[in-house]
Amino acid sequence: MLLALLRGRLRIPALWVLIVLVLGAGVVGWATQRGGAASTHAASGATGVLVPEDPSSSLPVIAGAPGTVAAGTTTSTARPGPVRVASGPGTVTVSWDAVQSRPAVQSYRVRATEDGSGDHGALIVCGTCTSATFRGLTNGKRYTFAVAGQTTSGSTAALQSPAAVPSSALCPIGQPCVAVDATQAEGTAAGRMQGFLHGIDGYTNRARVAALQPTSWRGSPGKNWHALVEPYGVETTEVLSDDWRVATIDKDKGGPAAPWDDWNAYRSFVTDLVRQAESEGWAPTYWEIINEPDAGLGYHGSPQTNDEVLQTYLNGYQAIKEADPNAKVIGPSTLFTVEHLANHPELLDLTTFLDFANAHNMRLDAISWHETGPDHLSTFDRLPDSIVNHVDRIRNELFRWPNIGKPQIFVNEYGNGRTLGVPGWKVGYLAAEENAGVDAADVSCWPLDNDDPAGCANPTLGGLLEKDDSTPRAAYWVHKAYADMRGTRLDASSSVPFLSAFGVAQGGGGPWEVLLGRHQSCTSPVNSLCQEPASAVPAPLPLAVAIRVGGPDRTVTVAIERIPDDSGPMPDAPPPSSQQVVVRGGVVRFSIPAFADGEAYALRLG
Repeated sequence: MLLALLRGRLRIPALWVLIVLVLGAGVVGWATQRGGAASTHAASGATGVLVPEDPSSSLPVIAGAPGTVAAGTTTSTARPGPVRVASGPGTVTVSWDAVQSRPAVQSYRVRATEDGSGDHGALIVCGTCTSATFRGLTNGKRYTFAVAGQTTSGSTAALQSPAAVPSSALCPIGQPCVAVDATQAEGTAAGRMQGFLHGIDGYTNRARVAALQPTSWRGSPGKNWHALVEPYGVETTEVLSDDWRVATIDKDKGGPAAPWDDWNAYRSFVTDLVRQAESEGWAPTYWEIINEPDAGLGYHGSPQTNDEVLQTYLNGYQAIKEADPNAKVIGPSTLFTVEHLANHPELLDLTTFLDFANAHNMRLDAISWHETGPDHLSTFDRLPDSIVNHVDRIRNELFRWPNIGKPQIFVNEYGNGRTLGVPGWKVGYLAAEENAGVDAADVSCWPLDNDDPAGCANPTLGGLLEKDDSTPRAAYWVHKAYADMRGTRLDASSSVPFLSAFGVAQGGGGPWEVLLGRHQSCTSPVNSLCQEPASAVPAPLPLAVAIRVGGPDRTVTVAIERIPDDSGPMPDAPPPSSQQVVVRGGVVRFSIPAFADGEAYALRLG
């Protein structure tokens, strides 16, 4: 039933109204936040024809000016000082001299600022560390950094860096360009972002599901949905707060019981359910205690406080381990509220949860959170572009929580209702999670309007299928292209804000595959949940693509599929076009003549 499917933030009618209002206002400013050019929306007329780049063109080299850093793959600081910067493709490494203070520095906070858009995230590293690397930056943009030591009595004065400009030697300065370096391995790509939340029943087209090669599934309640997803060999996550909701809901009292009103009843329920799952053969890979407590749980009885929520995590964790000491537990599955917000004290933040888990020796198999763009976050933190920074921040900060073990990183919901059906946005999330090295991720569904295919009550794979549970929508073909991208993850960077790239090599000699997506705006003709004016949509642009593949000069074949900016039905895969391109000096260059916002492209080389 619907209540079994809805997430915690959407349990009661008042919260439905709140979320409608929030979504209507919250992300409207995305399109113009970095000063993107305003123009009348023009759909791309590109057919997938590639224009080879002139291989004889030389790449200019930036000379380091005082107070700046030379751009390129190998750089040095422009001048010695307390804070130094070195840039590379999509990255800047910040280094500094250790700060001597009393009391001693326990950690350093390094905050990034991007010219023209402001805050670009922060990293926290250990007190004996003297460097931090920011990834996922835009080539050609100027960044500055502030480094401050954190002590038991406060922060030291912030030290400012000179400016740094990331770039790739594969791309001419100032040209819209994506650089992919197949000689620079970044780990293994295994399709781990191909996870789903609910989105299936006995009528969902099995062939459509199997073609996506799903790797994880998250849902509730209980036995039946596990039987539906078992044939696909996925890892599963059971959401205990949904099971508790179904078991204790009292419509006359306005919702399910608050666990903190009867801890014995709650612990008995959890222990019994874990044992039942094992005895009936549907025990999940992971147990998740609570879903999105920071969005409101809607329990009746005593009011929800962060202390009560934290105690629910602890009691749930202990009850799971009582039933099965080897059971795997993940959490907190919050919105990405990374630290306490003075203007939102009611929100449980990730740092407070991890401090609590560490103090109570809660060994987590994964730290999980959601990348769904809630409005209380900063503009940058609502975007897929921020995911690399979020992941790096938590991984760098694990030194603070030694008692939680060595957890993986799960983004167990990504995307929001405005953008779930837009191909370019799909690539934005997939590319960010892959490039961040997330261990597993599940696409979100959105119960704002279940008339939309992306509604959580619809068995449509989170809106990848039409409501007939079978016909693909345009975004399905992004996930189909992604499903086939297994192999070695490659270094990829872009000089275009809101244009993301993800690349893999299936062997040392190829073939090489690249997924591109542009995700700046969202308008109602594409998705009825979008309210941005057409004038906010940037014009199509010519995009140069440079891929370093190594080897001798030769001719190779490149095939391209254009996935249009459309959330409607698209029953058949986009037809590919192919042509011969030249590899010179180990690099192949070509261009996409008109890359429109919201579009995605799947490229296969060799």
